[in-house]
Amino acid sequence: MASSSSLPEPEERFSSNMFDLYNFVSDLILNAHNRGIKVVSPTLVTLAGAFLSSFDKKIVLLKFVEHSHKHWTKIHDNQDDFFINHASKVFVSLPIDSVNAFRELFIIKDGQNKPIISDEDKACIFDFFKSLVKTSIRYLEKHPEEATQFSWFSLPEQKIIWGLK
Repeated sequence: MASSSSLPEPEERFSSNMFDLYNFVSDLILNAHNRGIKVVSPTLVTLAGAFLSSFDKKIVLLKFVEHSHKHWTKIHDNQDDFFINHASKVFVSLPIDSVNAFRELFIIKDGQNKPIISDEDKACIFDFFKSLVKTSIRYLEKHPEEATQFSWFSLPEQKIIWGLK
């Protein structure tokens, strides 16, 4: 088992997980597009990825915490409501059409009235978001001076909720 000192810094892990999520969602959107289901233009998704990559990793992580913390329970409990009603607030810095893709993936149905993404795909998206939350907690643990800007944040409580030691 690797020692914690050999792990990448939390902001690096966050960025890596964010881009893995981006790639996964891009594939889902492209697959839907190829099946004739127009969620959002794959070109706009590519644009959002380029836009996201232009931001400082630490800023992206802190903005994620700032805009997502009210919804961590929904993420923790795999509640679709998070994506349907709140994703646009979490990704406020990204082009709105790209953010709406999350919402659309969770609500659009195909010609046979079946969801366009499987329950397994939804679970995978939630797993990505859970990793973003956990990595954010680790970052704030390592940088307590940053945590002070989040008055709601109780590090010990969040570590327990998210099963972190």
